[in-house]
Amino acid sequence: MDPQFQIENIDEGAKFNQVIIKNTDTKEFISILPALGARLNAAHLIANENLVSVLKELDNADFKTNDELFNNAKLFPFAGRIRKGVYSFQNQIYQLPLNYSEEENACHGFLYKEKFEVISKSIFQNFAEVELCYHSIDGFDGYPFNFKITVTHRLSGTGQVTTSTRVENLSNSQILFSDGWHPYYVLGNSVDDLVIEFKGNEKIELNKSNVPTGSRIKLNSGDINKIEISENNLDDVFNLSSEIGRNEINLVSKKTEIILNIWQESGTNKYNYLVLYTPPDRKSIAIEPLTSNIDSFNNKEDLIILNPGSRWSASYGFELNKKNK
Repeated sequence: MDPQFQIENIDEGAKFNQVIIKNTDTKEFISILPALGARLNAAHLIANENLVSVLKELDNADFKTNDELFNNAKLFPFAGRIRKGVYSFQNQIYQLPLNYSEEENACHGFLYKEKFEVISKSIFQNFAEVELCYHSIDGFDGYPFNFKITVTHRLSGTGQVTTSTRVENLSNSQILFSDGWHPYYVLGNSVDDLVIEFKGNEKIELNKSNVPTGSRIKLNSGDINKIEISENNLDDVFNLSSEIGRNEINLVSKKTEIILNIWQESGTNKYNYLVLYTPPDRKSIAIEPLTSNIDSFNNKEDLIILNPGSRWSASYGFELNKKNK
């Protein structure tokens, strides 16, 4: 029998209105927060015939820490730090607000608390999706460029979650940006049971202010890197393959043998960077797809330049699988 979907709104206040995509056959669902940057807030997927929550969920919009503020957030027009918030573009110097004042850095863009408009809700035979849009007409402090960004969240009948981002340059001149997401994944009550597996090219060396030093540590290309989270406090950046296709990251529970398979679209100007971060409570892990290196507005490493009227897009996603024996 073909899966059946429903899309509904749950109104819990202006900032915490949720849009739910649900598979009524399997009970799998994802929730979206349009007024908080179109971020995902929940994903409950089937593994071993049980529903498993795979994203750290917010209960409200009363952010007390940066970890809460950026929980599953959209990172645009820059993902990660911009050193001292200063950059130059087309012979002009710009100053961004230093929202990480203790580091004297700007971090993670402007859209994480912006309200997106739901422009479509679509149900098809094998999936359902919600499309959301935000227009920047007047730009932002330190980023006076106009753009339209469209985010589409999709749940398939087989439990695959896909998030796609499209950017259109509405300015009369070129714009610069990097793009990313900040999902916090959970598989159980603690990350200390988990292992991360991925293929990477290089680890980016960061200084005490969490911006790149310019040095990179070569990884064994083609080999699978395995990181026992119990042995690490992670806040690391990796450069992945830029070949057209996908980079895959597995988050494995040793206890349940469940795998969360995460993928990032790869290729020119796609999600060729990966950030791994464990917050202090160690109940979740951020596995972040990024298009560009940290501080890309200054080091220009895989920085995206978009001509007037031009468009860019990239996707990432995840699904649950039972561990292969």
